[in-house]
Amino acid sequence: MTANSRARVLFEKFTGSESLKILKSLPGSTPKTFEDEILEFKSGKVEPDDLDAIWSKNLGAFANNEGGVLVWGIQAQRDGKTGIDAAQSVSLVPNVDALKQKLLEKYQFLTDPVLGGTEVISLPLSKTKSEGFVVCFIPEGTQKPYRSLRAKQPYYIRIKDDSVEVPHTLLRQLFSPRYDVRLAVAVGNGTAPRYVYLSGDLKGVLPSKFRRDFHLTVENTGDITAQDVYVLFAAKDCGFTLWIPRSNGVEADLRPVNKTFPFCDVLHPEVKSGTINVIAASSADVTEIPMQIKIFVKDAMPHVFKYTITKDGLIPFSE
Repeated sequence: MTANSRARVLFEKFTGSESLKILKSLPGSTPKTFEDEILEFKSGKVEPDDLDAIWSKNLGAFANNEGGVLVWGIQAQRDGKTGIDAAQSVSLVPNVDALKQKLLEKYQFLTDPVLGGTEVISLPLSKTKSEGFVVCFIPEGTQKPYRSLRAKQPYYIRIKDDSVEVPHTLLRQLFSPRYDVRLAVAVGNGTAPRYVYLSGDLKGVLPSKFRRDFHLTVENTGDITAQDVYVLFAAKDCGFTLWIPRSNGVEADLRPVNKTFPFCDVLHPEVKSGTINVIAASSADVTEIPMQIKIFVKDAMPHVFKYTITKDGLIPFSE
């Protein structure tokens, strides 16, 4: 099942016969309901002057990735353990039909090119009340890239739980690939030092129900130099943190990497990168987590490597 079809299934779940019960239960769900590449929550109490920018940004970001669902009426808050936004509280839309009308009237003027196939459903709490939820289905675009005409920046893409600005270099990588760069990754178990620091403050061992430390190297196995290499670790309900060892060998500094981050400037053919050390941690009560390692290279198609994270190590995923 593709991510776009998952978005459609989620949209139908959130707008079906049990929709109100499901939506009202999300803020108190166990495990938490996290935002991800196909799901975004927004408070129903949006300022009128902010509506165009929010709608334009999300239309472009989801269209440039794999589609998604935008729910108005739920306030999200960043989870302290994973660093990922999760449904926190119900914040109803005062007049769902009015918001639905505005969104449908505006969407065709907020991206270039126009994104067809967008759907908006209003869900009042009852027949006698105007407040409730508004749920939007935003399809994957067929004419990428889509420019967000009323947002702060022109181009966005959905990465994990956020709609992030697409730098010019990454924009070219995603939508104008020209070179057949070939990469391979090697992963292995690792163990972070006992004493780790975040922004200079001692954190000790990161608290989590599920954790796996590992290290990663990237090798250029082709004949073309890879330039401007970026990496993204993508896994539902899981946060990722790099640890950089200090010279004394018993301490390390932490760097959260829950978004795309620069890996190296240049990687020549038949050359391996330096090693990065990673902590994967989740507050979910699970025994394994599917993960994708996505590598973006200038003027080349993205590389995707799939693994299952277990407490014993990373296992390559076979289709």
